[in-house]
Amino acid sequence: MIELRTYTRNEMAQILGTNDKGDMVDKLERWGVAFDEPKGRGKNLTFTITGIKDPFKVFCITELGMLASCDFTKIRNLYYYYLNDEEFASLPNQVMEHRLELEGKKIYRDTIEKYLTVLEDNRIVSRDAGDNIYYFVDKDTHRRAEQAEYRKAWREYWLDKDEGLTSREAINNMRRNYGGIAKKHSKPGFNAFTIPLQEKLNEYILESIEQEMVDKPTN
Repeated sequence: MIELRTYTRNEMAQILGTNDKGDMVDKLERWGVAFDEPKGRGKNLTFTITGIKDPFKVFCITELGMLASCDFTKIRNLYYYYLNDEEFASLPNQVMEHRLELEGKKIYRDTIEKYLTVLEDNRIVSRDAGDNIYYFVDKDTHRRAEQAEYRKAWREYWLDKDEGLTSREAINNMRRNYGGIAKKHSKPGFNAFTIPLQEKLNEYILESIEQEMVDKPTN
């Protein structure tokens, strides 16, 4: 993560992925990082960082490998609930999408999957931790279920298929009988080795939300 201090050219090159001065300046400006006029030439070039407009965004870029073109407000909102609300984190993406929409923070399920994969790729979370949660889901509604009921619903589905029903007809029967389609979702587990990274990420999330509340005009 970029800090408020002076960096050598080599240090800045490692963070920004380029050794070209012009590219360095361009990236820092696009990321909302303020800095004094670079000093020195060649390998003696230095950058003094004086401010960071959105530390959460810069953290996601430098530590999680995200592109600067991402919608970091959507990412922040998703990660806020995912890292702080255990129930939310255990929901299927389809239901997460609905919950976020109710909060006025609409994020489509494909986008949710994309950014949860970032957490997995950085080993912050494992979404295949072994503990499964069972649901019946129909559009924006869902209810929890026991494993036995989940299995019973799918046994009946295959019996319907054996009797000649189409997949759609068998699924419609499941919807009528159980209030939705039986789905299994793995409860996420957090990696002990990356807890410092997770905690720092969450720190920037909370700071960003607090700052947004301060900046938001009141009626």
